[in-house]
Amino acid sequence: MSKLKKLFEPVKVGNLMFKNRIVMAPAHNILPSAEGEVTQIMCDYFSARAKGGAAMITVGIFLIHPDGRGIVNQPRIDDDRFIPGAHRLVRSMKENGSLTCAQLHHAGRFAVVDVPVSASDIPVPGFANRLHHPRALTTPEVEEMVDLY
Repeated sequence: MSKLKKLFEPVKVGNLMFKNRIVMAPAHNILPSAEGEVTQIMCDYFSARAKGGAAMITVGIFLIHPDGRGIVNQPRIDDDRFIPGAHRLVRSMKENGSLTCAQLHHAGRFAVVDVPVSASDIPVPGFANRLHHPRALTTPEVEEMVDLY
């Protein structure tokens, strides 16, 4: 156990104080609503992980633009109406001792929407029957994506 001593020691990274060096990596789940809202079951799930002792938990891929949906029940942060749910999620984890990290996401040409957008109009090799042909983003749209991130 002495080899793992550092794992359980606090560490400061920038302005954040981690109670230990355990970070939960993201994993896909379908706990948000079909509209992408944080649900109570999602809060309960991550709160239970926080109770388990991780210093920080990565809650997965939050959608930054509706045309970038990559999975069903993907949590969203592309509109202010999703902020209260995200706040509840963060608060439930903080109350149980964990910091929260979220990945911001846009699926690009892999998006499961009618007209995916991407850096180019090149389709995904081998997925011709499962994904729609992407449309290349314009320069102003690329700048908008940068702003969204």
